[in-house]
This record gives sequence, structure tokens and C-alpha cells, in this order.
Amino acid sequence: MKVTVIMSMLALLSTPSFANKGEQTPPVDQGQQQQDPVDQGQQQQDPVDQGQQQQDPVDQGQQPPQPPIVDNGQSPIQQKPGVYKYLEPKHPAGDRLDWCLTWANHCGQEAANAYCEEMGHRMAVDLERAADVGYTRLLQDDRMVCNGYPCDSFTYITCSN
Repeated sequence: MKVTVIMSMLALLSTPSFANKGEQTPPVDQGQQQQDPVDQGQQQQDPVDQGQQQQDPVDQGQQPPQPPIVDNGQSPIQQKPGVYKYLEPKHPAGDRLDWCLTWANHCGQEAANAYCEEMGHRMAVDLERAADVGYTRLLQDDRMVCNGYPCDSFTYITCSN
């Protein structure tokens, strides 16, 4: 039923009264089908297939556009090649990182080194303590949290590769 209605509408639209002036619209029902270029042996070519590879901006001596740095504690600010600074570093769960690696042990440099390793760097080369920040989470045991005062964290950790 739907096919018949569609075919009737197409036949009506192809009559000379509906066609643009000066143009002949071929009737739909004469067995003529428009052929796809692929069916006619004319394949449309991809620029890569034609040897027109798109150039990488770095290969052209240009720097690719960089996404804006949004520091959420996980996004480092690159100080120089291989040196990254994390402001108010966060535990992978999203809370502020505790000053100590385990409860009241392995604090400061050891916790910072472990954080840098977790982030894919070799070690911490600089850090600063942030005292009494409130809620923090220990890196080695994410079930352990400090939820009051005095809970210390880091103002920043600078990691190096």
C-alpha cells in the first residue's frame, strides 16, 4: 500500500506541470535507475589513496593545538621537559591526597614519590605541605581517610621523569 502511494506521488511530481520550466523530468516508471558511481566502475577515491596524505602539523614545524589545562589535581602544569607540577594533588578517588602514604607513616617525600610514580613519573623533585586542609585520603589505602583536623596534604608536588 505504502509503495503504491509513493510511486503515485513520484509519477505525479514527474509530470510536466510539476517540472521546472524548460526542464524535462524523466518519468520514474520507465525502468531507468540512477546508477551509483561505484556501480559504473568509477570509485570515488580517498585522498590517502590518491597519494595526498594529510600532513601532521608537527611534521610541518607547527605545534598542534593544545587543550586548555584545567587543573583538577590530576592535570599537571609542565614546568620544563620531563618536569610536571601538580597543584593540590588529588587521590585517584578525587579527594585531596594525604601528606602520608600510610596512616601517620611514610609522610612527605615518600608519599610524594609514590604519587609521582602513580602518575607515571619517576620521582618527586619538589613538594610543599598544606596544613590542616580537612578531608584527605591516603594513597596506599583508599579506604583510609582523615576527616578532620589536623589533616595535612600537599600544596603541590613536582614530579620528574
